[in-house]
Amino acid sequence: MNVSGLISTKSRWAIVAAGMAVLLATSAPAQAQNAAAQQPAQADGFKFDYDGPIMILYNVKPDRTADFESAWAAIRAGLAKSTDAELKAFGETLYPYRIEGANIYIFRLDPPSKKFSYNPVKLLYDNVNNEKPENGLFTRAEADDIYKKISGAPVENGINVWKLKRAGAPTP
Repeated sequence: MNVSGLISTKSRWAIVAAGMAVLLATSAPAQAQNAAAQQPAQADGFKFDYDGPIMILYNVKPDRTADFESAWAAIRAGLAKSTDAELKAFGETLYPYRIEGANIYIFRLDPPSKKFSYNPVKLLYDNVNNEKPENGLFTRAEADDIYKKISGAPVENGINVWKLKRAGAPTP
């Protein structure tokens, strides 16, 4: 049956269905963005508001220890070239200690920084400046190269944060 002499009823239904599909496809990403914007920011598990010492332990895959060590050396080198005295001092605390005979690295933070995150991804990408590399600690290419070295180096569930409390003696 030809309605209004232009297109058939089946064709109109096909056009309406296609239009609805396009509408739904284009509104779904916007709805997802709105939902993400309304969710509270996820807490950074490597930014501490703690007065006592903290130890961060990384259990690293045996074949990735050299990558892990060179990544942290590169992060420290980037922080060392900072013009921000606090960030530079923070970088001087980021020395991993390796347990002899194991692939476990320890960062001893005493006291931990309350201003900066110890998350290597944040250290890399929050300090990228491609327009004026002299104003950032890393270019995007440098950050990407360092990230490749550190990404996947720890074994699954191989990062532990331990808050330490003095035992057996009164606190000073």
